[in-house]
Amino acid sequence: MQPSERRSLTVSVNPACFIRWPPATPTIPAEQRALQFRPISRNVCSTGLSSCKVHAAEPGKRTPTILCIGDSLTSGSRGSFSYPEELQAMLEQEGIDMKVSNGGNWGDTTDQIRRRLPSLMQSVMSQGGRLAFVLVLAGTNDLLQLPPLEATVSLSIPRIAGKIKEILDIASQAAFHPHVGILSLPPLLSRDVGRLKLNQSLRQLFGAPGLPHRSQVPGAGARFLVDLDTVDAALSTDGVHYGQEGYNQFAKRVMQVILPMLKADAAHRRLAVSSISA
Repeated sequence: MQPSERRSLTVSVNPACFIRWPPATPTIPAEQRALQFRPISRNVCSTGLSSCKVHAAEPGKRTPTILCIGDSLTSGSRGSFSYPEELQAMLEQEGIDMKVSNGGNWGDTTDQIRRRLPSLMQSVMSQGGRLAFVLVLAGTNDLLQLPPLEATVSLSIPRIAGKIKEILDIASQAAFHPHVGILSLPPLLSRDVGRLKLNQSLRQLFGAPGLPHRSQVPGAGARFLVDLDTVDAALSTDGVHYGQEGYNQFAKRVMQVILPMLKADAAHRRLAVSSISA
């Protein structure tokens, strides 16, 4: 078409068909932009951790969180209760605004727990949590996988204890410098001799139960041992796992250790705030 032959074309366009680019950013309510996890609601969400409670929170505010990591003694038997669930209820009864995350996984050995720990800690952070405590209950499946020979078990105990120490070292390096606790193994019917030897090794590594001491990791929180040695073996449902009453005993022993630490931390924060104000 020659320039002189060009004609003006009129195109009718429905205004409803206009596309805005870039698209407008939708307005999202504040409660949807920032979620905080609190032990107030019993609603359950899927987060890679089991049984977490969701509650709207102020932007930028993080909820103190206890991460419990381990095997089925942490996750709870299938369709049963768990000690993290019992611990959550006890914290609520004390009026303590703290969330408990259950990072237990059925059948895990110490190696598997160690590999999962970094991603679990990151998951807590990404969900708006602040790690206050990491509780580790590990070693049961390592013992159960050993041949039932006393010599083999005895030789394996230092290796298992060393793996548990590696888990605690990783936890001690987490953001916010959490306190890190190791739970000794409760009665284990088929491997109880090995369990007692492993618990003895843990006491040698981490000191007397219930006495927090400073980690060797610079800037890290305290370390402590929770004694499950004296949990009533009759509460075991199958020689390994426990019912609600047994896991309630686990949680009570944890509370006996961490409650004074929580009160001391709260007093320290109040002192720090008053010093700044002065």
